[in-house]
Amino acid sequence: MFPHAVLQNSENDYGEIAKKILKNPTTQTSLRLYASGTEFQFAVWRALLNVPFGTLSSYKHIAELIKKPKAVRAVGTTIGRNPIALLIPCHRIISFNGGLGGYFWGLETKKKILDWEMNWLK
Repeated sequence: MFPHAVLQNSENDYGEIAKKILKNPTTQTSLRLYASGTEFQFAVWRALLNVPFGTLSSYKHIAELIKKPKAVRAVGTTIGRNPIALLIPCHRIISFNGGLGGYFWGLETKKKILDWEMNWLK
C-alpha cells in the first residue's frame, strides 16, 4: 500500500503513558494528538472527554452540552467518526432510551469496555 514507506522505531513517552493508563485508567494525563475535523466535530469530541470513567451519557446529553440540542443525529454521526477511540471515550455514550447505540468495533466490544470500566471502579 505504501511501497516507499520506511518503518523505524521511535523512542517516545507514549508507551509509558499507555502503561500508566492501563495500570490505573483513571490517571489524568496530557497527550498531544492530531485529529482532523470540523468545529462541530471538535466540540462533540471535547464534550466526550468530560464524560467520567465508568459513567454513561447519551447522544442527546452531548448535543445539549455543546448547545446544539436539535443536533442529536449529527452528534451520533460525529461520535461514530471519532478518530481516537478509547482516548476520546465514545464508548460511554448510549441512546437516550438506554440502548447501547452503536460502536465502530461492534456492540459486543462496546459492552466489554463498559463492563471493564464499571468493574475496575468496584
